[in-house]
Amino acid sequence: MSRKLCTYSAAAGKPPTWTRDSRNKIITNTPRSILAHLPTAILYTNKQLYNEAAAVLYGELTFEASELKTCLLFACMVSTRNLPLVKRLRSTWVGLSCLTMAPVRRGVAGYASYEQYTLWDEPWGEFWEIVRSKMDGLVELGFCMNYEGQYLDRSTGAKWLKPLLTVRGLRRLEVWVQDRIGGEDGRGGEDEVGAKREGETLVEFLGEIMCQGKRGEVVDGVDGGFDSAAAVDGDVAATRWDTGNTSHDDSLSPLDILDIGRK
Repeated sequence: MSRKLCTYSAAAGKPPTWTRDSRNKIITNTPRSILAHLPTAILYTNKQLYNEAAAVLYGELTFEASELKTCLLFACMVSTRNLPLVKRLRSTWVGLSCLTMAPVRRGVAGYASYEQYTLWDEPWGEFWEIVRSKMDGLVELGFCMNYEGQYLDRSTGAKWLKPLLTVRGLRRLEVWVQDRIGGEDGRGGEDEVGAKREGETLVEFLGEIMCQGKRGEVVDGVDGGFDSAAAVDGDVAATRWDTGNTSHDDSLSPLDILDIGRK
């Protein structure tokens, strides 16, 4: 199958016209004088408009996805130049249901294997690596651990925290947990009070690390100069760590499908 190639023709004494050439080869006979005088200003203008619009698009909107795979697709579609412009991101991790055992609570024999199984899915580590190394402009992060019908360890030594602790430089951090302990889908949890208490301790621990320093920088010390607050919205315990430097819209839900809304 031959390709249709457009060539530029300028016969003597006639205005330039566009003609088609069906030959499957590179056209090399265009006069240099024509190439030297083709207007290029419009190309630079379009590039400038694109760059200015991209800065507004990625910097002023909140990007929200119902699962990590959607975030990964988004990160692959956005150029490496524009991805660092994203400032606000929300997503949800849906824990894998363990197919080899019934739900196991922390502290019970077998929980280590159970916890490892629920984190096997590849996007978990890949998502946090992108947040850490490719989204240098990110300052607000909201994250939901959706463990419906299962148990999630809320202690500061939980395995699922390891990739989170590599992130630095956030100004605002929100963490939601849905599981059998704290409640899910309108149903009460087995220990809502304990889950809320552990959640507040957990987000304070995360905030002291993830809201320190600069993006891409590892920080050893903690200055403790942040405010934290906890709130319960339905069956989701939402815990927030806020440096007080950014605005926020609490009407957004971490469980909605990819939703882009201007802040």
